[in-house]
Amino acid sequence: MNSPRPTPADADDSALAVRLFGGESELAALCRARDWDATPLGPIHAWSCSLRTVAAEVVAAPVPMSLLWGPALVQIYNDGYRALMGRRHPAGLGQPMRDCWPEAWHFDAPLLEGVLQRGESYAFDSQKLTIERDGGPEEAWFRLGYGPVRDDDGEIGGVLLTAVETTPLEKIRRTEEALHTSEERYRAFVAASSDVIFRMSPDWSAGEADSPDLLHYTPAPLEDWMARFIHPEDREPMRERIRQALATRSMFEFEHRVRRPDGSVRWVSSRALPIYDQQGRIVEWLGTAKDITARRQAEEALRLSEQRFRQFAEASPDVLWIRDAPSLRMEYLSPAFEQVYERPREQQLGEGVGEWSDLIHPDDRRAAMAAVERVRHGEPVRHEFRLQMPDGHTRWIENTDFPLLDASGRVQRIAGFAKDVTEQRETSARLNVLVSELQHRTRNLIAVIRSIADRTLASSTSLEDFGDRFRDRLAALARVNSLLSRLDEGQRICFDDLLRTELSGHGVGDGPGPRIRLSGPDGIPLRSSTIQTFALALHELATNALKYGGLSRPEGWLEVTWDVIDGPDGKPRLRVVWREGGVPLAPPSRRLGYGRELIERALPYQLGAQVTYRLDGEGVCCTITLPISERRPEPPHA
Repeated sequence: MNSPRPTPADADDSALAVRLFGGESELAALCRARDWDATPLGPIHAWSCSLRTVAAEVVAAPVPMSLLWGPALVQIYNDGYRALMGRRHPAGLGQPMRDCWPEAWHFDAPLLEGVLQRGESYAFDSQKLTIERDGGPEEAWFRLGYGPVRDDDGEIGGVLLTAVETTPLEKIRRTEEALHTSEERYRAFVAASSDVIFRMSPDWSAGEADSPDLLHYTPAPLEDWMARFIHPEDREPMRERIRQALATRSMFEFEHRVRRPDGSVRWVSSRALPIYDQQGRIVEWLGTAKDITARRQAEEALRLSEQRFRQFAEASPDVLWIRDAPSLRMEYLSPAFEQVYERPREQQLGEGVGEWSDLIHPDDRRAAMAAVERVRHGEPVRHEFRLQMPDGHTRWIENTDFPLLDASGRVQRIAGFAKDVTEQRETSARLNVLVSELQHRTRNLIAVIRSIADRTLASSTSLEDFGDRFRDRLAALARVNSLLSRLDEGQRICFDDLLRTELSGHGVGDGPGPRIRLSGPDGIPLRSSTIQTFALALHELATNALKYGGLSRPEGWLEVTWDVIDGPDGKPRLRVVWREGGVPLAPPSRRLGYGRELIERALPYQLGAQVTYRLDGEGVCCTITLPISERRPEPPHA
């Protein structure tokens, strides 16, 4: 019966799901609850009639079946097929087959291509496959069928897969065949084997062993033997395994502990198969018992070692990873991967090295891949590369890679630690800049001090005079360097801070009163290269004002105003006007002192400043205009 074509009324996927998957089975309920819009198939209301019909029939079918639909071969299976899924269920519902069964893809891929491309059908009566199911890889046998499913247009839209597991029957058939055809080989094996060979009666009531040293089998009833030699915790599980083997006429297999007469406890792996006569009746059970104490101890040691490794890996801020050496598929990633790489671990687990290399900056990709190849050939390697993060920024990673060898010394896996060293590299770069800046400033400072010493010495009248004036000028340098040392990287000294620091160093400031008036915008940044020379100029102006000018007498005054103007080149310049008054001054000397020489000659030469300096009976008026940083101060708030 065909479903009607989708209509606007069918947009309610919940109602459609109930109509298509209305049974009481587990898979019917899961199909009703599945968010199909999140799968390559899309919402149910957009499904074709063929897909709806076949999907409903597959889920309701009693035979293990799976529908593989569309280019991605998305799985829709039933309760019978669910038993084959193991731990893949329920995530496998709606998942592409290749993602769900990667270990079987080499077998399925050519068959699926034949069905989809050429419309062929295939059947296998007893196909052996190695699959990952619940605890790791295992061999299993299946009766398989592959056939095409047509869509609404008559084209092949999917594949119908039937899979009935025949592993128990196959094992029994092969065992019986081996027992019937190789009796002589069995006898030779019994004679040469170090394992215990035992026989049990058809109902397991009694038995005997060819080598009694390990299990101490005697003709006594089995229950008496179990009470004497089987560990108390293993007796009831062993009885249950025997009941299952008798009920299913299938292999008995059990690992258990035995107590020896000397009091020691050994681990034993016991296996037994039923032996049939020509009429199909069980005439005895034939089995082996192997001492596996060493293996169990090794497994326990391995389990504890792995537990410690995982605890260490999960606590480490670095990424711990392990890859299979031949395929380079990722086998393990510690949780720190998501913090360092800013991506889910699931995107990399099981993937090859290509997916990882896509995350690396293109300029570093070739070197990183070369490092992987060196490790595959047995060489430990430490290398650095940049990651391209999802938001566009880069992050530096230091990888310490090393090979993991098997017992024969061959590289079986490669592993390593990935450490985020972005902050370390940035810190190193900042330190290099700071050291370079310190060296530059030190050279400049020494040159300035030498110049100060030379000029002060040349204009001093005595050693005492030299000492006083030299100390004052060194103090001015110390104040400006103190300002520089308190700045964070990228910051600049502002003119108002420099001016107030210098005036405070002379014991005056912009406090209440008419003597000192300071006026101008705050936050005008100065170029670092101008600070020391400009500070010395302000120091000389302030020193002369205190000794001879507007601050030397109570009736005198000082006014400093400043603003930002555009220079001839259109770039910002700072204009400072220093005016003094109220104190009569003597006519200026023809000889320039150090202060005026610094202001009128050094500022234009060293800083590219424009300077006017007037000294007459009204006092000092000095205007200094010099280049500043391109960043202009913000206008004051209203």
